[in-house]
Amino acid sequence: FNSAENERCTFPGVVAFFYFSGQWVVDGIPRVELYYYFVPIILVLIGSYFVADLFFDVYEMAVDTTFICFLEDSEQNDGSPEKPFYMSKNLQNILDKKNER
Repeated sequence: FNSAENERCTFPGVVAFFYFSGQWVVDGIPRVELYYYFVPIILVLIGSYFVADLFFDVYEMAVDTTFICFLEDSEQNDGSPEKPFYMSKNLQNILDKKNER
């Protein structure tokens, strides 16, 4: 398990625990008596883990795509006027690459 995903799943789990165990009362919402309040808590934890996992999968794919584009740009272009880099100026500064003038 990824620690960042676990951290983001902890908050919904804590909220679900206090709500379903009856220790946190929300005004206007009738309290439901549950014999086994750990079942909805476990379902909330599993659901929040999958949502966090999907979010980080999309983020990881975006970072990988940016890195692959940088590698292709570095491989096909050398920064000369005939073959300038197509990466953004910000990425050029971060990676210490410059177009020659």
